[in-house]
Formats: sequence, C-alpha cells, structure tokens
Amino acid sequence: MTVATAFLLSLFTTISLIPVINRVARRYNLFDQPGGRKIHTRAVPRIGGVAMVAGASLPVFLWTGLSLPMKTILLGVGMLSILGLVDDLITVSWQKKILVQAVAALLVIFYGHVEITYLGYWAGSEIHLHGWLSILLTFFFIMGVTNAINLVDGLDGLAAGICIFIFGELLFLAHLQGLDTYSIPLVAIIGAIWGFLRFNTYPATIFMGDSGSYFLGFSVAVLSILCTQTGHSAVSPAVVLLILGLPIVDTLWVMVERARLGNPIFLPDRRHLHFRLMKTGFSHREAVMIIYAIQALLTFISIKWMFYPAPRLFLVFVLFSLALVGAVTLAQVKGWRFHRAWSIENLLRSRLGARTRLWLAKIPTLTIAGLMATYMLLVPFMSNANMGKAGLSVLLVPILLSVGIVLKKEWFAVIIRMSLYYLTAILTLYITSTREPNPGYLGLPAWYLGFLIAVGTSTLFYIKLAGPGLFKVSPLDILILLVTLAIPILPRSGLASEGNIDSIIVSLVILAYAIEVVLNQRDVLYYRLVGMACVISALIIGTKTVGQILS
Repeated sequence: MTVATAFLLSLFTTISLIPVINRVARRYNLFDQPGGRKIHTRAVPRIGGVAMVAGASLPVFLWTGLSLPMKTILLGVGMLSILGLVDDLITVSWQKKILVQAVAALLVIFYGHVEITYLGYWAGSEIHLHGWLSILLTFFFIMGVTNAINLVDGLDGLAAGICIFIFGELLFLAHLQGLDTYSIPLVAIIGAIWGFLRFNTYPATIFMGDSGSYFLGFSVAVLSILCTQTGHSAVSPAVVLLILGLPIVDTLWVMVERARLGNPIFLPDRRHLHFRLMKTGFSHREAVMIIYAIQALLTFISIKWMFYPAPRLFLVFVLFSLALVGAVTLAQVKGWRFHRAWSIENLLRSRLGARTRLWLAKIPTLTIAGLMATYMLLVPFMSNANMGKAGLSVLLVPILLSVGIVLKKEWFAVIIRMSLYYLTAILTLYITSTREPNPGYLGLPAWYLGFLIAVGTSTLFYIKLAGPGLFKVSPLDILILLVTLAIPILPRSGLASEGNIDSIIVSLVILAYAIEVVLNQRDVLYYRLVGMACVISALIIGTKTVGQILS
C-alpha cells in the first residue's frame, strides 16, 4: 500500500506543479526558443524537470529510511538538477557540466559505496573487480548513462517514455531480488514521469530541460547498479546492457561519427536516432512510437533472458547494436523514404463520408456508455469486500459532482472526469479482491473479462470511426498500450503476481479509454447516463462500507 501511495503522491504532485511552473516560465520568459537543431516551431517552457524532481523526492523523504546510498543519491540528484536548471536558464559550458557530473558520480561511489564489482560468469568463472578498476568502471558508467539520457531527450516525450521502461524493469528486478529499499524511489520516479508525460507528449506544452534529463539519467545509472550488483542473485549483471541498450548505442554511435568527422564529440548535432528516423520520412509522432517499440522489445528480451550467462547477453547487445546501426545506415545510404499506407481512417472517409461515419460512431459510444453504467450499478452488489476508508471516500463523488454542476462548465468536466476515474479504480479493486476458484486469463471472472473485451473493442471501433479529428492517438497512448501488454508476460514469481497488480493495471487502462470516449461526446446524454450511474454506485458503496464499519 505504501508503494502504491508513493506512486500516486508522486504522480499528482508532478501534475499539480507543472501548471504552476508553466505560469512561472511565462511570467519570466523561461522558454526554449525554436531554431537550429531543434524540432519544435514555437517557444515552449523548459523547466518541467523541476516538477519531476519534486514529485519523485517527496515520497522518498516521507517513506524511506534514507540509507547512506539513498542520501548520496539524493544529494547527487540535487546537484545535477540545479546544474541542469542553471543551464536551462543561462548556458553553462560543457566543461563545467562535466565537472559537476564528476563530483556527483564520485560522491555516490566513495560515500554511497555504489560500485560495479561483479561482471557475471565469463568462460566458466565469475569476474570480480576491486579497487581502482571498479571505481573507474563505475565512474564512467554513471557519467556515460547520465549524458546518454540527456542526449536522447530530443523529441517530445522521448526520454521520459524510454525511462518508463527502464525504471519499470529496475522495479521488477528490485522486487525479484528482495531489494525492497529501492521500491519507493523507483515507483516515485515512475509516477513523476507519468505525470510529466501528461504535458510532454507531442505536441508538448512543457520540456523537462537539463534539470529533468540529468535527474533521470543519474537516477537510471545509480539505481541500475544497485539493482544488478547483488552477489546473492542469479540475475546476470550484464542484463543492464539490454535495459540501457538503446540510449547507450545511440550515444556511442553519435560520438564515434563526430570523432570520425573531426567534430567535437560534445557538439550538438542531428545525428541521433530520432533525427535519422525523421530524415527517412517518419513524422515526429511516428519516430517516438518506433523508439518506444524498440525499447519495449529490449525490455521484453532482458526480462526473459536476465538469468542467461553474461557472454550471451553481451552477444545479444552487440547483435542488436549492429542490426540497429546497420539498418538505419543502409536506409540512409539507399535513400529509402517512408511512405504512409492507406489507413483505415482514410478508407472509412472515402467510402462512408463524414456524416455517415460520425453517425456510425454513435453506436460504439452508446454501447460503451451503457456497459459502463451497468457495470457501475451492478458491481457494488457483487462483492462484500471491505474497502475501509476507500469505500467511505467515494461518498465525496456525489458531493463533488453537485458542486461541479454549480461551477463553470470547464470545472464540471474536470470534476466528472476525476470522479469517474476514482470510482472506476474502486470498482476494479472490488472485482480483483475476490478471484474465482478457477480463474481465467489474468485471474479475472469470465463475465468481467467479457465486459473488458466488449468495452475495449467498442472503444477501438469508435477511435477508427471518429478519426483523429475527434480522438487523436498520441505516442503516450502507444506507450500505455505497450506497458499494459507487458504486464501479463512478466514472470509469475515477480511483481505481476503481487496484489493482482496485472489485473488492476489492464482493467484500469481499458476503462480509462472508455471514459475518455464517453466524455469526448458533445451530446450530454452519454455522460449524464454514466454520471448518474457514478453517483448511485458511489452512494451504494459508501452505504455498504458504513454498514460494515458499524457492524
């Protein structure tokens, strides 16, 4: 429960701070101006990383014992975040950046005792490092990864999305090896990233800046060492090459090419993977989605092969590097350009016409609204689970909706959205708290699985019928889909089996998109139907909870 609370606190803290930071940025003209190698065409606030740092740090201070490694990590994060913020406000030379990064790295090495001392099995024997060899390898690893994440932050949502996969797997590895000390810091960072992506997905309304990218890069470097350098674990430390494979390959590739051409290796240019993809015809959104998919593939491989010997994992990393560099280079040399296929949306537009297509879109919308209303009305009667304070808290839903009706229209939309999300989460906990004797896929009751399939299918039909004009799919949607699909394939001995977390996440993602479809409608009939069901359901749950407490 503390881990879940840490995630939510970090998420909502970040989401709450970003609008404030946006106003500060506009007041003091703290914008990232377009031009040069930059992709964006308008001025965008560039200090969003401050919100992520604050959101991730708050749960750590509240619920961790602040061990020596954790104190040095926080101190190093603070140093680099301040460095990044100063660089976002006034330009700092790369020499000064390297100096501060070096001090932060040495701090966690000498005072936090964070070191790479074990390299796994090679040629039938364990390889251990000691003394200065271990210190040097750790130093260059921290420096390299910190800058790799900073350099990959070139498109909206790119670095943050990649780090979602990285921190997610580190959380899984920490749980698998009993390293519960790092669970709260990891979920806090994940929560902060999710909250930030709400505003950073293309087209971004705020950038993380160097304050955010240094925070993420330094945290990735140090926590990946702490989660893989455990002598008692069967997890190969070489798995970190796959976890961080994409940013490592991209950074080395760019630096080698700069050196080959006689350019300074720290001079910014357009040689990174995301720029190369855009040069071959992919749009901003498509380039981000492709890189998300590559990182998701690497994450899946590293989970499945994390117990393999180090030489095999190193070979996979080399083959991946050669395949990626070779494919992109060949496409550029041959002058290959991506040509968009005739999409389903275009086919529907040409065959049906706009009026017919939008009329047909009402069918899945009505289906979703009816299913959601029925779901909210029936579930409170189908479980006797004692939700305690959570059950009582849903009584706030009808109160908030009543207040929202009095307020302006835009406030009512926010309140009804929050109420539906919160009640849906409570109902999902109701369903997943009691499993059938012979559960089906994901341990869900057959009727509930059928409900999710019906809602998910109807949502997909609506998205295709409505088209991007009414429901635009963003890279964040693809990221959510990839993460959701990854949950069921996690080994059952790991985090996916704890507290039915897999069932909860898959359910919430499907229902969240269904809620957005209903609230996306101009016709108030749909969300009045769901809103009334929400109020009645909340009253039933609250009444049952009061009865359970009194009895």
